[in-house]
Order: sequence, then structure tokens, then C-alpha cells
Amino acid sequence: MRYNPSKDIIVAPEINSETLDIAFEQWQSYQPRYRMLHDYYLGNHYFDEKAHGADQNRIVANHCKYITDVLVGYMFGNEPRYTTEDEDIAGQEILELFKAQDKWSVDLNIGEDLSIFGRTHELVYMPADKDVPSSIELDPMHAFVAYAGDVEKDSVFGVVVFSYTDNDRRTVYRLYVYDTMNMSI
Repeated sequence: MRYNPSKDIIVAPEINSETLDIAFEQWQSYQPRYRMLHDYYLGNHYFDEKAHGADQNRIVANHCKYITDVLVGYMFGNEPRYTTEDEDIAGQEILELFKAQDKWSVDLNIGEDLSIFGRTHELVYMPADKDVPSSIELDPMHAFVAYAGDVEKDSVFGVVVFSYTDNDRRTVYRLYVYDTMNMSI
């Protein structure tokens, strides 16, 4: 596997407000590209008015959506069958967890976003009202992982980003930061 740190969010190995600010700025710098890729998938293509003239009619053949849909259908069209040895108690418990949370549909969403954006994230968490873990897929427009600048590519923290417009019409970001042990807001 070839390591390409230019596509990762690289920060210092400690979590503090400055590290979060640096990671958030890097994540925001990737957002125009992710919006463009998502728009291409939806069939919203940008046409340069200067190069083509404003009065030309254009029809979009949305190959981006077609390629993604065919790839995801090929890879995830049939629900996978997970098996383990009968005496493997831990393996049996994992299979039961997969069934309980419909892991296949999470993997389907991961495959689709991986095809659209080139990366995606899965958050495995413990819901407050349940005693079994759950997982969700998060696209890179709403989540990122920050890595230490080393060859091991150790993750320092992951962030889920929610935004809303407040009463003053300002965009407010709420960051949920996850490290290996804790979650904080």
C-alpha cells in the first residue's frame, strides 16, 4: 500500500483546541471538492459559460451516478454471509451484533460514499439507551479523522461535524470529537 499523506488531515499527536482548529481548517479546505463530487453524482455539472457560450443547451449523461450505482450493486448486491466456527463464542457474538444493527446496509452506504468521495468513515458507538454497540456511516462532508504525522498513520481523533444556522443567520458548527477512549463536544 502506498502512503499519501497529502490527502490526510495531519496534526500534532495531542488533542487540544489548537489541534482541533488546525484539523477543522484542513477539513474545511476539502469541502469544495467534496461538494463538487457530490454534485457530479447527483448530475449537477458545472459548465464554463465563457468556454461554451451561455446560450447553448446541454444534456448531462450522468456517468458518475451510473458507475457508482453499478459498482455498489456489484459489490453489495447480495447480502454477505458471515460465518464462524461453532466453538468460536466471540465470533458468534459478533455475528449476532452484525445482524442486530443491519451491518450490511451500513456497509452498502460505506461503499456508495467511498465510490463518490474516495473516502468515508464508520463510527462504532454505544447508544445511551442500549447495551449493544451500533455503527453508522459518515461521509467526509460531515466527518473526518485526524492523523499524527508519522509513518504508522496513527489516528489522533475523529470528528463528526454538525452545522446549523442560528438566529443571526450565522453558520454554527458543533464538533463531536472522539479519541480512542472518550467522546466530547
